[in-house]
Amino acid sequence: MNGATRAVHDTGNAVTNGTNLQNAYDAASCGDQIVLDAGAEYRGNFVFNKQCTSTSWIQVLSANLTSIPTVPYVTESQINNQNSAPAAPNTANFATLTSGNAATVFTCTNALNVPGTYNYFGGLEVTNNVAAALVSCTNALSETIVSQLPDHIIFDRLYVHGIPGSSAQMFPRGFLIVGSNVSIVNSYVADIYSIYQDSQAILFATGPGPYLVRNNFLESAGENILAGGTGKTPGYACTIADNPAPTNTTATVDTCRDAAGGAVNTPAIGTCVMLYTSTGVPANPCTVFSSCEPRYHGSMRAFASSASIETPMLTAGRSSEVTYTVSAPTSLIGGRSGWLPKGATG
Repeated sequence: MNGATRAVHDTGNAVTNGTNLQNAYDAASCGDQIVLDAGAEYRGNFVFNKQCTSTSWIQVLSANLTSIPTVPYVTESQINNQNSAPAAPNTANFATLTSGNAATVFTCTNALNVPGTYNYFGGLEVTNNVAAALVSCTNALSETIVSQLPDHIIFDRLYVHGIPGSSAQMFPRGFLIVGSNVSIVNSYVADIYSIYQDSQAILFATGPGPYLVRNNFLESAGENILAGGTGKTPGYACTIADNPAPTNTTATVDTCRDAAGGAVNTPAIGTCVMLYTSTGVPANPCTVFSSCEPRYHGSMRAFASSASIETPMLTAGRSSEVTYTVSAPTSLIGGRSGWLPKGATG
């Protein structure tokens, strides 16, 4: 941290706290720390999309971050004790973010697709009393070029959760991520479920990655981690011509279509595309274009591009280290499939 420390203290009113937090973030310079009171609630629909650099990260964190331990969620003992979940974090040292409405609690991009870069978030509890998106790094999956993607975002020691056992307010997703160089570490995600739709503790909807998921407890009624399955193409879907035949270094684009299915000219460099063969099969690899942004297919499997799953995805709901844009095909479903909290109906 090479900037100023901006403390946003508890006023006793969650809405006022939230307004003060957003104002402090908007007024901050890259390199600043936004420090929140532990135990205080900050209510709002927060947009954290300041664009910073590798030498001047902006940070939003609890004043008691150093008192929040880095719990080793992935150990041999825990792996072999699949019927016992680790205790939820003690929230006394967390600052709590809520929205109080059905809109996203916090996002790292805005409605104009201006994304945050080099943002760090630590020691935050993210929850709500009304079903809503909790942590979202996308503008409704509308990003089409690389410059619109959140980049270098770190979530460290977050407690992201819904409401236990509620059939009225259900949270189908903890994190919804589109971007590059995004890390979720040392965090606890729980009570993510819905009786109406599939649910994920973490959904990497699309984007080039790499994504780092390390030492987390992840609990979801559907998939603990899912890549893709959204049916969204980031930008354009292009078909590679059969002749000349594509190689590992070159390919000829035949036709391109936008998300609505309309024909378009070949996208410019920097546009997100997904490449298909003439028979409609995702081209693998799509690394022949530096602008290629992978699109993930299917509900459980990921196809296409330029990196690898380095270790097993999940064991007993605890995430080991995963670094990928995506490598294919790799199953991304974790434990607790079909789980519903005690007291939930459906």
